[in-house]
Amino acid sequence: MRIAIAILLGLAIGVIGTAMTLNALRQASAFPRGVMAVMQHHLGSLRQATRDGRCDAGDSQRRLQSLRMLAEDIAPAFPGIDDPVFRDYTVSLIRQIDVSLAAVPDDCSALEAVVSDIGSRCSACHRDYR
Repeated sequence: MRIAIAILLGLAIGVIGTAMTLNALRQASAFPRGVMAVMQHHLGSLRQATRDGRCDAGDSQRRLQSLRMLAEDIAPAFPGIDDPVFRDYTVSLIRQIDVSLAAVPDDCSALEAVVSDIGSRCSACHRDYR
């Protein structure tokens, strides 16, 4: 009986320890997932605006500014990737957003082109590093 209790206690402690370890590992990767999720939200909002025909320059500027700020967090979110190609992707995205912010599109066709260009830059990086 004592052996059975010791085995059950050992199993319970092992399960609890494993759960705590997996939770800690999952939380360690929350920042990169969060940066990508919020960028995806803002880019998706810009896409939806073009589909709905609501291409207000002020709203587009706010979304692009948010994307710009988040693009600065890409490199810190992935500290394990020390690759010049990855840096080039990040710099290219930031430059494209800067160009878009310099002349914020005020019609849907121009905004659609901007969204497509930013999306293709994101897709290229995801194709190589996801």
